[in-house]
Amino acid sequence: MTILQSLIAIATVAGIISLARWYSFWKKHAVKFVDSGYTPPKAGAVSEFFFAAACRFVTFMTVGKVRVIGSHKVPKTGRVIFAANHQIPCDFAMVRRGSGRYFRMLTAANQLGGLFGVISAWFGVISVAFKQKSDGAAAEQACVNAVAEDNGAIGIFPQGALLPDNVLNKSEFRPGCVRMAAKASALSGDDVQIVPIAIHYIRDAARADWTHRFLKRYRSLFKGARNPEHWDADFKIDAEQLPEAERAALLARREEKLKAYRRSRVTNYGGVVVVGAPIAASSLPAEPLDAIEVIRQEMARLLEIAQKQ
Repeated sequence: MTILQSLIAIATVAGIISLARWYSFWKKHAVKFVDSGYTPPKAGAVSEFFFAAACRFVTFMTVGKVRVIGSHKVPKTGRVIFAANHQIPCDFAMVRRGSGRYFRMLTAANQLGGLFGVISAWFGVISVAFKQKSDGAAAEQACVNAVAEDNGAIGIFPQGALLPDNVLNKSEFRPGCVRMAAKASALSGDDVQIVPIAIHYIRDAARADWTHRFLKRYRSLFKGARNPEHWDADFKIDAEQLPEAERAALLARREEKLKAYRRSRVTNYGGVVVVGAPIAASSLPAEPLDAIEVIRQEMARLLEIAQKQ
């Protein structure tokens, strides 16, 4: 064996060992995601770099060309909450493209299994479970603690659900993010900034670029683009708790909706992210429902801009 071959062999073994240690370390944190509000430690610059790179890859594969407007308005330092509208699972990547900085995301615990859970732990995701009433409070406090850290930032979808029609109805906005901002401001002594973000996906085939020749089928089948499992009320009902006749009817409705989804070919032909000016938590009304309405109205204004692009 030559010296070069020996060096390659040593490097390969060292790489495998390092990867195994990395996996083992973050796996220990990933299994804790079953606890609502669990927050893994920050992994540092390498993790943040790969998070940004992963978001670019995700948007390329599922959206196509992304235009960002207003990213210069995002504070480069300080405590920030990014609040965006929610349509499909890759929205988090669109928020990262628009924000231009690292943030933690709040993600359902039941989605954080396997290798995805390990990577999510490395990226700093905060888990939220829905097993009992205290789970939501635990996750909210975890977000408050994350924002209260030096230069802490999180990404939040105030609607709390995937809503593919992209209509920002007042009744669908929850005040959690403004409560978090107020609590994090009190905890840190710093006025937390809420940055509203609007996301719009282009569905006009005339806007397709060269990548759609190769990725159109993948983009049209991307899990979450109108997938009723993520947003339809019929899929949020515990079928096992229903009488037999009602359960059968529910399962039949689900299957029909899934069949319709599989037949659909909804495709993203690009996307637009519009970033608004930061809104200081101290400038918002004291009543959380009034405060979130201010955020909703600003997001609606930004969405109108995005839809005109």
